[in-house]
Amino acid sequence: MQFDLAQLPTALQQSIRKSAHASSDSSSPQFSISDIAHDHIQSALRLRAALLHDVGGRGGHGHAHGRDRNHAAVGLLDQTIGVLYGYLRANVHVNVNAANVNVDLRRRLASLALSNSNSSFSFDSSVSALSAVRTLPDLPHELVEQILAWIHPAAVLRLRRLSRAVNNMLLAPHFAKLSLGNFLHPSNYNDGNGVVCGGNNTPQTLRLRHQQMASQLDVLFFHWPPSYQMYYISAYIGAKTSIEWSHWPLAASIPACIANLTRLVSLDLSYCNLVGEIPSSLFSLTSLESLKLYENSLHGALSDEIGNLVNLRVLNLHSNGLCGRLPAALAKLSLLTYLNLGYNRFCGAIPRELGSLLMLRNLCLSDNRLTGSVPEEFGFLVVLQYLFLQNNLLVGDIPASVARLPGLIACEMKGNQGLTCSFEHDPMVLEF
Repeated sequence: MQFDLAQLPTALQQSIRKSAHASSDSSSPQFSISDIAHDHIQSALRLRAALLHDVGGRGGHGHAHGRDRNHAAVGLLDQTIGVLYGYLRANVHVNVNAANVNVDLRRRLASLALSNSNSSFSFDSSVSALSAVRTLPDLPHELVEQILAWIHPAAVLRLRRLSRAVNNMLLAPHFAKLSLGNFLHPSNYNDGNGVVCGGNNTPQTLRLRHQQMASQLDVLFFHWPPSYQMYYISAYIGAKTSIEWSHWPLAASIPACIANLTRLVSLDLSYCNLVGEIPSSLFSLTSLESLKLYENSLHGALSDEIGNLVNLRVLNLHSNGLCGRLPAALAKLSLLTYLNLGYNRFCGAIPRELGSLLMLRNLCLSDNRLTGSVPEEFGFLVVLQYLFLQNNLLVGDIPASVARLPGLIACEMKGNQGLTCSFEHDPMVLEF
């Protein structure tokens, strides 16, 4: 088998060249590649032991694909150690007084033939002797990156505990790009509209409905550090116009970087066990026409910035733990046809400004802690079909104009002990 300098990882090439130049400044006119190989092979063995123990032993449970990638990473490391061991056995010396050090290295190493017996190596005894080593070895930074980048993103971040240096490496934007790039290929890229791009496929022949479903990496996106989230958005989901990932057990908060999904028209994260507050950055997605975050565990107040989503037609936040007053800024969403804020903890009076939402067909504010009276302005909602205000703390007389809305199909106000009705009404339409 023929080996030359170009077959080694870039970082190791640089290490060899650096040693060659350093030797040219000393009294010794040549250096031994075997010396460098010896230093790196010890480090490589320690890294191999750490990978097998910390990833293969702990992090792979439940991730069969991840375990395969872990084995691939160890296999890649085995090949590197094999090359290093071959140089160790060959004990090649390079004359650094040659006119061009890099060319001389390449020429001499290219002429070195290593037999299969020279390049084979048994790792069992070496790994056993070094299995107790718990610190990351002093391998070239680039080589460590290349190896760890083949561990599945679901597992690689567990290695952050190995050392501060590894933690910094894994969180760097450069590594995020390297790692995700190994597991996402342009031929599998979804343009966000159910169209797979790349290869010989065309949008006309590959409009696949299941592409709207969240993948494993889509789920991981909610748990990743910001560097991974930003790269995932910029390279792979930033072009999406629709995200329909309901009923996935995300068990995470909505990341602030969701504001970078600037093309989103529809976002559905219902039944995803989302926690935390709705980030204000989400309200910068002014192209949104449909926002569904219902049946989660979101809490906190609904910001006045909701009024920025001027293109919204559907807003469904029911069954969360949202609290505080209903923002009057909701009235800025003049295109709304469906508004559901029921089953939360909103309190205070119903904003009269909601009476200006003239396209509203369905309004649900039930099961909150709303006080005050039913706004007279609701009588202006001439296309309203469904009005649900039950189980609040509302008081006063129900406006007759509300009960007489021409398109009203159902109006429920029961569970408000302070409400009264002073006019005749159809009990099949108005319940209180």
